[in-house]
Amino acid sequence: MDLGIIFFIIFILILVLLIYLNRDKVEIRGVILIFKTKKFRNFIIHLALKYEGFWRTYFNLGIISAFFMMCFGIFFVIDNAIKIFYNLSSAGLALVLPFPTSTFSYSPGLLLVPPWYWIIAIVIIIFPHEISHGIALALNKLKIKSLGAFLLFFLIPGAFVEPNEKQLKKAKKIKKLQIYAAGSFSNLLVAFIFILLLHITLASIYEYNGIYYNFPGVEINKSEIIEMKNLSNGFIELITKNNTYLITSQLFKQQENKSFLLVYEDCPAI
Repeated sequence: MDLGIIFFIIFILILVLLIYLNRDKVEIRGVILIFKTKKFRNFIIHLALKYEGFWRTYFNLGIISAFFMMCFGIFFVIDNAIKIFYNLSSAGLALVLPFPTSTFSYSPGLLLVPPWYWIIAIVIIIFPHEISHGIALALNKLKIKSLGAFLLFFLIPGAFVEPNEKQLKKAKKIKKLQIYAAGSFSNLLVAFIFILLLHITLASIYEYNGIYYNFPGVEINKSEIIEMKNLSNGFIELITKNNTYLITSQLFKQQENKSFLLVYEDCPAI
């Protein structure tokens, strides 16, 4: 049996078990299962008040980043609308769902991924997002009524921090902005951290093998060259009987006294 199918079955069984064990605390609202708890509220409040100065600066930066993210979002929508209008669109946004398979499957509007990828991604997205909302509420002395999780269509998990809506409506604009921007800013920061870690990890694990990026990958004998042309962009075009190659003026000078030249088959990415 495929590993993806086994993992998917285990995932469903764990969900069913958790729902059964907490059946007295679970609410059903249409196609949504909701679980609420008051645990961890004190931990979030303690975390917010202990590092108040740091969080205040952090959430103010979140407000600034939210403005730029909003501008980017507007640009993204307009840019995609133009591409669709001129029939230039590529793969667009897609709903990402777990599927009992070990491979990825894409169709317009839907990306099916192995369950373990999906679960890891959901945890990485939800945890910092909701914790940040909770810390922002506590920092601004607004009550956290509960923390919770939900299952949309009894399968797709999510989480929330429930505020006191009356207090939130009466709060100053700066406080509201800090609370609303907190989750997205934390997600953005976590994304940057993971990209950086991925870059560092891959760079330390893998070694270059073969042709380096932006490095000439072909060697030719000087005697094969029939004609040379100086191009305006700092390249020299080398014409042989069977092919045409490119080399930078600087690289040509470095190999002037050699019988063989390292050259590009095409214009390098510079």
